[in-house]
Amino acid sequence: MRRAFAPCTTSATTLPNSRSSLSVRGSNVPSARWNLRTRNSRTRNSRTRNSRTRNSRTRNSRLEPVRMQRVCVHRKGATRAYPPGHPQTPAAYRDVGQPVLIPGDMGRYSYVLVGTERAYRETFGSSCHGAGRRWSRGHAKRQAKGHSVFKELEARGVIVMAAGAATVAEEMPEAYKDVADVVNVVHEAGLARRVAQLRPIGVIKG
Repeated sequence: MRRAFAPCTTSATTLPNSRSSLSVRGSNVPSARWNLRTRNSRTRNSRTRNSRTRNSRTRNSRLEPVRMQRVCVHRKGATRAYPPGHPQTPAAYRDVGQPVLIPGDMGRYSYVLVGTERAYRETFGSSCHGAGRRWSRGHAKRQAKGHSVFKELEARGVIVMAAGAATVAEEMPEAYKDVADVVNVVHEAGLARRVAQLRPIGVIKG
């Protein structure tokens, strides 16, 4: 049975009758407590100093209905994975669920998934948003010495346009985890459903 979701269209920049906010990172917040933390705004100057950071956090956010409360879910290192029927899923995808794009690296593949009801229950309607690095940028550059990353990618059928060799070396495919392994975990956990695998044909790197 499809779950009924309460609509939530209020802008996150205005919290009616409150100066409270909640920033949620994945599932690190204890599930038993959902109280909103009240901002400490003792003086006008303190509000002014913090306004730039606060606005950057909420400008593109929305209040979302979570556990019978409206909270601002801050997804750092994650992306939305709303289930079918959720009112904030674009109308074109509402019957199948929120599209979830999980990029891999420049030379292998990326994936398209859709959000699920389980993700909405257990991870605030969130999924990972990438493969994640294996090597730091500095280590990747050292490993790339003696290699032509441009030619190696061209051999895979990937055209690269970049500002220079160094910026490509730090993003070489081997610097990232195999996104297929990451996607398999997400799919098997029921947090998003795998739909398609995409193959890169071109890369533009600043």
